[in-house]
Amino acid sequence: MDPSGRLKEGQLTCDTCNRVVAVVSQFKYDFHVEGIDLLVPLADEPRTVEAVAERRIPGDADELVCSSRWHVSPPHFRCTEGGIGDTCTFTGEFTDALVRLLHQPRGGIVDVFIDDTLTASVDLYTPEGSFVEPVAAATDLPAGRHTIVLAARGASHEASGGHEVIVQELVLYGPPRLEGFDTPEPLNFGNPYSAFIEGYVDKAGPDDLVLEMGGGDRRRCLPNHLNFEYLKFELADVYGDIHALPFEDDAFAVVHSQAVFEHLANPQAAAKELIRVTEPGGLIITEVAFLQPLHAVPFHFYNMTLWGVQELFTSCELLASDWFGPLSETITWLLTVANLNDRVPAEQLERVKADFRSFDELMSHDDLKAVASGVHIAVRKPA
Repeated sequence: MDPSGRLKEGQLTCDTCNRVVAVVSQFKYDFHVEGIDLLVPLADEPRTVEAVAERRIPGDADELVCSSRWHVSPPHFRCTEGGIGDTCTFTGEFTDALVRLLHQPRGGIVDVFIDDTLTASVDLYTPEGSFVEPVAAATDLPAGRHTIVLAARGASHEASGGHEVIVQELVLYGPPRLEGFDTPEPLNFGNPYSAFIEGYVDKAGPDDLVLEMGGGDRRRCLPNHLNFEYLKFELADVYGDIHALPFEDDAFAVVHSQAVFEHLANPQAAAKELIRVTEPGGLIITEVAFLQPLHAVPFHFYNMTLWGVQELFTSCELLASDWFGPLSETITWLLTVANLNDRVPAEQLERVKADFRSFDELMSHDDLKAVASGVHIAVRKPA
């Protein structure tokens, strides 16, 4: 743990069954463990490490020394086709490090070395779409200078269209006394925050606990806000399953989710969990896809109407419900997902998009209800 008492690395055990229910790594709590046996013997006294600060180095930084086949790609990525011998090297002071790497259909395999020791091998192939994964490279190294090397293996998954390696960022941790290290600041690599949801979140007091469900790769850096995620996004606080939340009943004053429920196998069970962990009189705010195309493959299960979302929370008082997303944005998204950007002349596509932008001006908010991109509601749990 650090001097403030925060647990940096360790495990949480069940007092009844003496089995691990969560592991902790770099202050992140991961409940995806399903009651495994004790990983390591528990020490009588926890080891205290120095306070940890953060330094973020974008992929296009000059401090990264790369072989000639690497190149910079907007906004701040460092890329290579992934040939054998393509390396990217950083040397500096840190005690812990992770690398943010892009998974995509042309992804290859990259090896991560710390001080000439292989610490991770990552297959960057994914069949559809793309996402950035944080890969732990080093933990609790001795204080001093260390070297990170990313080495393309020149190989890939058999279904990949290439061997590409794309680096978004290095994230280094170390004592705040090190040059360039500072207290973590708010970041958002995911969706913009919803104005509808924020209107309720902003009313929470400093002592009100706020739970964000599936917040993705973003952090507020507020002590009373918690980002709970299923996926291992770097900036989330706790990992687990929304269908079985690891929190006590009536724990949070505000619980909210944005673009989550369409990705749940059992939205009814998840809604019950959100209600359970909300305190009596507390708020639940939920935003869900309505006429959105397929995304987050293969975890896109249920688009919902406004009435469908309300049905999940019938035990609560409905405070507000609405819909959002101009028709032109939905059409643009549909055209992109249908891969027409690569098959239709750009001028023709732009004419279609311009027509729908002009249609937006003719539509009232009520007109949009039947063709909106998404819907959202706010409810209050009975006191």
